Amino acid sequence: MLQCTGPEKQNATRPALARFTVTFFFAALLLNFFCILNSSPNIVPLILLALCCPLSFLAVGEQPRFTWYHALFLVFIGYLFLHKALLFPEQKIASFSRTAVLAFLAGIAAFQLLKDRNMAFMYLINLVLPFVVAGLLILVAFEYMPYERLFEQSARLSLRGHHPNLLGVILGIGLLAGLSFLLRKAPGNALPPLLATNGSGRTAALVCRAIQSKAFVLCGTLLSLVLLLLTLSKTALFSTAIVGGLFSAYVACKRWGLLRSAALCLLLTLCAVGAWHLAPIEQQRKELFYTMVLKNALTPWEFPTFVSRLPIWESGILAIQEKPLFGFGLKGFTEFHRNRVLADYDRLVSIYGKAMIDGDTLVINHVHNVYLLWFVETGSIGGILFCLLFFAPLIYCLRKRTLYGEMGLILAVYAIAFLFDSQIGLGSGRPFGTTITFMTLGYFSSILGQRDTADS
Repeated sequence: MLQCTGPEKQNATRPALARFTVTFFFAALLLNFFCILNSSPNIVPLILLALCCPLSFLAVGEQPRFTWYHALFLVFIGYLFLHKALLFPEQKIASFSRTAVLAFLAGIAAFQLLKDRNMAFMYLINLVLPFVVAGLLILVAFEYMPYERLFEQSARLSLRGHHPNLLGVILGIGLLAGLSFLLRKAPGNALPPLLATNGSGRTAALVCRAIQSKAFVLCGTLLSLVLLLLTLSKTALFSTAIVGGLFSAYVACKRWGLLRSAALCLLLTLCAVGAWHLAPIEQQRKELFYTMVLKNALTPWEFPTFVSRLPIWESGILAIQEKPLFGFGLKGFTEFHRNRVLADYDRLVSIYGKAMIDGDTLVINHVHNVYLLWFVETGSIGGILFCLLFFAPLIYCLRKRTLYGEMGLILAVYAIAFLFDSQIGLGSGRPFGTTITFMTLGYFSSILGQRDTADS
């Protein structure tokens, strides 16, 4: 009997390692999103996902490449540690830094597993969402989780304390991932390279092809849409509608032409209006949706929630002007904002009204804008590094006119949502946005590491 030695033995063991890595990755990914949606710490599944990074390189027998983007990420993380160690040693930022690094490594692993151009990174969310929702429903059915804790004030879907905006954005991304998959001219059923194995891999290949079918993706997309509507999140709905609308219009015009695309859009609008009136939804919820979302939809700057953010953003700008270089540090905005409002109380009341200032502005403890948040907490250096890290992939996608695994759609949604909520910050305590954002950035770093980058 011949025995495998050297490279031959390594090649013989790679299929088994590939199957193990893929199974391990998807199990950890499912656990990760279940923890996030269930408002539980997700550090354990993130560690498991990060471990898949070296395993994936071993499975494909490929040496990782270091790029300028990896260097930028290391400078960003390094600055955060120096900012804390030298200026604010009493602050605790380890949770954010740990989540960012592990999620970045998980994104690199995702690229290695899904680098086939017929697969897309954010398809992962569309894939795991039905299973996560089913798991939550099982918990509710067996009374491990009270039904009431899924909603905020019995109306807005929030899932155990998560803000509806955060949940809405992740659902919007899942919706757009499914939409992109369905609108592609030939989505195909090609397996990722690490799943293209023989023998015992046939079952995994069969399951993989089943969940890549249009029927499965359509179910996940519709589920994302329904849950997104239940959040009643204007930030998530508007950002998803803007990005999804522009993307759909681009695909439709490219495929069918401007005139037929406009006619199709009009037809779909009429169908949506008819479905809204005929749908078996109680009138009270319809009125709530109209009041919270549809009213002033064409003039969103007139929404009370938008108006209430104006004095908060004003405080953020004033804070940057006061300490422009290194900022106020973790949660330093809270005290600055309150003191500033009290000092300028009469003018603010005359503009926005006493009810809004006392009931909203004074009790807010964060800046409600990710970009302002980073400049306020970490100064101009940290703010610029964060913006470079976030916008470089988006600009790259736009310049190349490709999505690169739906990355362009994801980052465009976040770019809009970041204007209205503090989803990523040193002390936000919200791994929700940090996890998926830095997974996307890690995925992008691997794209740059490919010698022959192919459009996806």
